[in-house]
Amino acid sequence: MLKTYLENLKKELERQEYFDIEDALRQTDNQIRRLKKIGKSEEEIVEELGPIEDYIDNIFVDNCPKSKNEILMNDIIFWGVATPVACLCTLAMIFIAILCGISGAMFLVKAWTDPVFTTLGMKFAAFILAICGVAMFGLTAFLTYKIAMKMRYGILRHLRLKKYSLGKINNGEFDDDED
Repeated sequence: MLKTYLENLKKELERQEYFDIEDALRQTDNQIRRLKKIGKSEEEIVEELGPIEDYIDNIFVDNCPKSKNEILMNDIIFWGVATPVACLCTLAMIFIAILCGISGAMFLVKAWTDPVFTTLGMKFAAFILAICGVAMFGLTAFLTYKIAMKMRYGILRHLRLKKYSLGKINNGEFDDDED
C-alpha cells in the first residue's frame, strides 16, 4: 500500500513538474519512517499522509517562503552570509588538498634520495608517511568535491524555491506583504 502511494506520489510530482522530486520523496520517506517507529500500520500511515494532491500542496507550501519579505530575508542570509562562508571554506579545503599532495610527493622523493634517511627502516617509514600525505590529498579532494556538489544542490534548490514562490505571489496565491 505504501509502495503504491509512493509510486503515485512520484508520478504526480513529475506530472506537476515539481522542482525537487528527490527531496520530496526523501521527506516522505522520513515521515513514513517516523510514523512506523511509533507503531502505525501502512493503512494508518497512508490515511495520515492524506490524498496525494493535498500532500503535494503541503510539500509546496512547507518548503517555500510565502511573501516577498521572506524571499528577501532568505536571499540576505543565503547569498550574504551562508554562500560566501561556504565558498571560502571550500577554497580552504582545496588549498589544504594541494598542500597535502605536494608535500606528500616531495617527501616521497626525498625519502629515497636524501642521505638523511640512511637505513632501509628509515626509508620505509618515510615512504609510509609520504603515502599518507598523498592519501590525505585524495581524501581531501574527494571531500571537497562532495561539499561542492552539496553547495550546488543547495543553490539550485534555493533558486527553484524562489522562482516558485515569486510565481505564486504574482498569481495572487500567496500574500504579498509589501504594503
